[in-house]
Amino acid sequence: MPQQELVIEEAQASDASSLLAFFKQVAGESDLTSLEPSGLDLSQKQLADYLESSANHPSRLFLLARLDNQVIGLLNVSIDSNPRLSHVGEVFVAVGQAYWGHGIGTMLFELLLDWLAETPSIRRLSLNVQERNRAARALYEKFGFSYEGRQEEAIQLWDGSYETVLYMGLVLDR
Repeated sequence: MPQQELVIEEAQASDASSLLAFFKQVAGESDLTSLEPSGLDLSQKQLADYLESSANHPSRLFLLARLDNQVIGLLNVSIDSNPRLSHVGEVFVAVGQAYWGHGIGTMLFELLLDWLAETPSIRRLSLNVQERNRAARALYEKFGFSYEGRQEEAIQLWDGSYETVLYMGLVLDR
């Protein structure tokens, strides 16, 4: 069987179509994200514009993990346009269910840390995670994130029940 090549690189505007398909795939595989089952609620042009803006912004990062040109994971760091909050990077990460437990999230976070070393404007990272998502929580803890709060019944699951969302953060030593 031929060896498959894993590539992790910054997303470009031309990735919008495959990325929309990936968001829809991830949304349909699990309700561990806040995505609706239809995926991301953006048009291809809107996502392409966002990707182009991210690629040209020194404090934003959008990484794609591809296996033989198929998107299997992503990590996005966005910032607030308010200058008083622009030092905080909001992290969103997703990995296709077939690749859970294969180290894709770890690789994405390792590259995130490399990028942060060259991005002094980001002083803090934040993210949220469903309490029941133990694997994601362990990944975030491994990279130094700590618990900062919880919100009971913050997200409605597909079965109609509600789940607690945990807020996690990482203050960077600068």
